[in-house]
Amino acid sequence: MEKQKMISNKIQVFIKNLIDIEEIGVISALIVMGIFLGIFTENFLSAKNLLEISRQASYVGIMAIGMVFVMSTGGIDLSVGAIYMLSPIVSALALEAGINEYLAIFLGLATGAVCGFVNGGLSVLLKIPMIVITLGTTTIFRGLGLVVSSARPIFDFSKESLLFKIGGEFIGPFPTSAVIMFVLVIIFQIVYTLTPWGNRVRAVGANLEAAKFSGVRVNRINISVMVLQGVMCAVAGILAMLFLRVAEPTQGGGYEMYTISSAIIGGTSLSGGAGSVVGAFIGSVIISVIRNGLVLLGVHYYWTGVATGIVIISAVFLDYLVSSSRE
Repeated sequence: MEKQKMISNKIQVFIKNLIDIEEIGVISALIVMGIFLGIFTENFLSAKNLLEISRQASYVGIMAIGMVFVMSTGGIDLSVGAIYMLSPIVSALALEAGINEYLAIFLGLATGAVCGFVNGGLSVLLKIPMIVITLGTTTIFRGLGLVVSSARPIFDFSKESLLFKIGGEFIGPFPTSAVIMFVLVIIFQIVYTLTPWGNRVRAVGANLEAAKFSGVRVNRINISVMVLQGVMCAVAGILAMLFLRVAEPTQGGGYEMYTISSAIIGGTSLSGGAGSVVGAFIGSVIISVIRNGLVLLGVHYYWTGVATGIVIISAVFLDYLVSSSRE
């Protein structure tokens, strides 16, 4: 009876986190944007365009899952775009060398995990904030990507395998990357809200000294969230490679800002201790809707950066207001 009550309480907590007020706010903003673009553009609400938005949002959305955990500890990862670029290059080079496709994908995922471990390990070892470490490693990872690829697109490999047909195309009517993102969002929302590890992640960001006093191994938590972030970047980058059939040494530029802003828009606090995986997913959709909508409205592509920057500043300002109201 006691066990059933405990399970029931956990389910109630999970549901509460799924429909928190911050998520309702961003969902409302997304609906308003959708109505506006549906009225003032021809093709925004077409099935083809909406599916394309879901595909575009999936790459940033998957990386934003990891960013929620990183930011919840009080850190920020600026190297996500570089890992997003480097991991699929490793997989593509392995495929080009004739290595088994599943092993090649594993090598790409392992590359993301190693990059995340390097980020977390250096931060812990040198006692330097994560944002500073990743400011440096982003140039290292991008440089490695250019070196190992000889600064050329990697595409000279077979694209007829089942992996490419499923991973780079559709599951039913939906892009595979969007389906994978949705599944990962559900899994990691549960991990974030209902598991001891998720509780410890939030505890580190909420009150570092209290977390240490209660026995939380802070260094392990900081390294583990960075490894998760690295793997999420690798998953996103490899899915993009499977769709595009090429690994580009120039891809991923600016994705760190899209990823961070998605997390903030979705309710993850810059000061740590609070966040939402579901909210970050919605935030990534909002970013993609803005970029897609501006194109459909006939606004020059260069202005999408301006609009995204305004959204980031607005999100940070709202985060400040929410944080202030909680104090």
